[in-house]
Amino acid sequence: MELIKEAQELMLLVRNITNNWIRLLRREISNAINLETAQTRSRESLHAALLCRKTFVLEAASSDPGFEHAALACFLECAFTIKDNLSLSEKGDMNTMPTALRRLYVSDLKLLHSLEPQIRWSLQNVQMAVNAAVNSVWTDSVGPSARRFSRWTVLPAPQDSWCTARSLGGEGILEQRIDFNFLEGTLYIDGQLLGRLPEEFARQDFFQKFFGDRIFLTRPSCLESMSYMFVSLVEGHEVHFGFRNGYRFMRVRPQSSMNIVLEFLPASIFLGNDAPDLPLPLINDHVHWLDLHTGVIEVRPQATMWRAKDSDWRIFLATGKGLRRGRSELVDPRSPLFGQIAQVIEPFEKRTKMVVYQPLNLRSNLTVDLPALELRFEVRHDRLQSHHLRAYIDIDQDAGTMYGLKSSLVLRDSVHPERRSILVAMGPACIQRQQDHVNVLIDHTGYYARFFINQLLGRLECAPEPRLLIFKALCHAITSSVHPDPLTARTGTEEALACLEAANAQPWAPLDSESYRMLFEIADLTPARIYYPEKLKSLQKVLWDDNLMPASQAGNFRPLVEDILQQCAALHKFHLESGAAPVYKRQGNIHLHSRALFRAQEFLPAQHYPSEAPPGDIHYVPRDSVNTASCRNAHQAAAHAWRCSLDIRVNSDLAARLQEWPLIQGYLHTFEAQLLSSLINFEAASNWGSLFRLCQQVKGTDEKAKLMFLFGTLAFGGQIDITLLNSLIAIAIMDESKDLDLPQCSEFVQFRRNHIPTVDFLAQYIRPCKIPYPEDERALLAVRLHSKQLRRLERAQRDHEEVS
Repeated sequence: MELIKEAQELMLLVRNITNNWIRLLRREISNAINLETAQTRSRESLHAALLCRKTFVLEAASSDPGFEHAALACFLECAFTIKDNLSLSEKGDMNTMPTALRRLYVSDLKLLHSLEPQIRWSLQNVQMAVNAAVNSVWTDSVGPSARRFSRWTVLPAPQDSWCTARSLGGEGILEQRIDFNFLEGTLYIDGQLLGRLPEEFARQDFFQKFFGDRIFLTRPSCLESMSYMFVSLVEGHEVHFGFRNGYRFMRVRPQSSMNIVLEFLPASIFLGNDAPDLPLPLINDHVHWLDLHTGVIEVRPQATMWRAKDSDWRIFLATGKGLRRGRSELVDPRSPLFGQIAQVIEPFEKRTKMVVYQPLNLRSNLTVDLPALELRFEVRHDRLQSHHLRAYIDIDQDAGTMYGLKSSLVLRDSVHPERRSILVAMGPACIQRQQDHVNVLIDHTGYYARFFINQLLGRLECAPEPRLLIFKALCHAITSSVHPDPLTARTGTEEALACLEAANAQPWAPLDSESYRMLFEIADLTPARIYYPEKLKSLQKVLWDDNLMPASQAGNFRPLVEDILQQCAALHKFHLESGAAPVYKRQGNIHLHSRALFRAQEFLPAQHYPSEAPPGDIHYVPRDSVNTASCRNAHQAAAHAWRCSLDIRVNSDLAARLQEWPLIQGYLHTFEAQLLSSLINFEAASNWGSLFRLCQQVKGTDEKAKLMFLFGTLAFGGQIDITLLNSLIAIAIMDESKDLDLPQCSEFVQFRRNHIPTVDFLAQYIRPCKIPYPEDERALLAVRLHSKQLRRLERAQRDHEEVS
């Protein structure tokens, strides 16, 4: 008997374990992020349910007329799980199941048949177990949040495997009809099976924000005005979806307090056309829930959007007030008080990113939060004071340097008022030119720099961090003007160069990406210089930035930054985890930049002279000088053509020169005026005939002047031999050349002096024009011909070729 009792206890333990598996796997299926994971967990859940049902052999062997409460609830829950996780093909044909699964399923059907009388008896006498099973598979509702049902009624035959009941409604809760097949496990709610949320809901921005790509199963919602609800709970909340005026919205109901219904409010509701209804720190990265019963909007951080905390802001729509912990009241961003405070802090921080609240305790002070910069100021003694920085905002915002930098605040120490500092937002700078000054606005990235004003040494001081030092140099550079700053007694450019040349600015480890970005921005202050036109290299084009003062665009910035980048590249070799150093893509011509830098040294202080010696001057050779061969040839050719002098050195063997050309232009062409570039790159062979005829036809002074400019240009180009050019000039001068009879041909190929052509030489030009031999029987007949016929045809072909 003891062994039987231990075996029964062991079977009950297996039942509890596998039942817990089923519930855990059901939640994992609902929270699956892809279809493959959901299918895998579904198959595991099916096996767990079949194994759990195996333990009901205890009830089959018992003489009891029915099940106990826990056993019946577990049995019905397994029935639902088996039905819900079988594929469509497996439901229609068991032969499609794997062998092991099919054996388990057939065994389960046999067990179900033997337990049917006990199940029917239990449905009439243990109805609370049916309620527990339906609540478990509906939305995991247990305890106080479980739904209550009317009495379950078994339908008459032939639907006697179905039982039906109605869920009891309440305030805002709909009454729903429940149909449950206690043998097969099929569950209908308002006539609908388990399904998926329609795609139009899954594509909503708020759905991606809350649930990402997770896959959820849905049932008809039990809340008024709602259409769907998730089968499983999400962070202890029922999730419902509905339509309203063409828009899709979401409501949730905490399982711990089913009387509370919260509706999600999109952030766009609070973003007005002029100014937002709430400060942006309470809109961005926050979730807003409207309690439909109390009319209170709960503003929760996105990290704790499913859990309410005392530190959350609550907006009471009835009174229009925002409270936190009941001790602090939010100041309206559109109120005059908020505007007065914003005027002091802007543009160091945008007013839309400020949170101003007034503690209800009279002993506390009005507080200004800057969450993006992690700064807080309190109103004390009619001034904004920071406990963290131990300083307050100075009435005198003149720091003596960095004029035009708007995204800054000058502070004065609370304990030692003579000590002042300046806060500057760190991030990309927007620079706008205003006549002789600039306005610099910085869109911060969540960081700020604090520079201490040292009146004694006349400079700004900060911690020896590379990013701070580079940022200080950048701020000095972009706010520079021709006038020295009162604090430093130097211009912003001179102070920036001194910062970059200082020993503490030299890197000792690879820099971060933000420091590299600022270095590149400093290097880009140096204007790029390029040749104009690029190929001629006669003039230069300087690409100035119209938004910057000329004093800010010094040529020294780029060499200094390149030296720092070169040091960083060497340091990266010793820090393999840092990767390769970024490469600065230099714009412009190096020679022009160096030239401008050396020319500007006459106007720079001695400490900013270039370290290299200036290159030596290059002697300029003017284009009209006769010292070059091209110029001498052009001068000589033009002089001979104009003077008509017979004292010319010509080519003594012109025919030998002509036979060097494979193709010569004939004498049927007329020389036409060509582009200057064509005359510079003149080809004598392809223009010989027309140029020769032009020289023959020269008469009068006008034509001699035209010939002078033509031959001068040809000689300057250097593409034609000067002796050959002199020969053409001689033809233009000599009267005997006017009566020469020229061969009337369009071109000459392979010209040879005194050449007598042979038969073979002529044949190679005549052969392509011969009449081809017509086709005979050899080509027309497919059969082989007699040898006599072949010889006759071959003889006829030879005779035709000799004649043709």
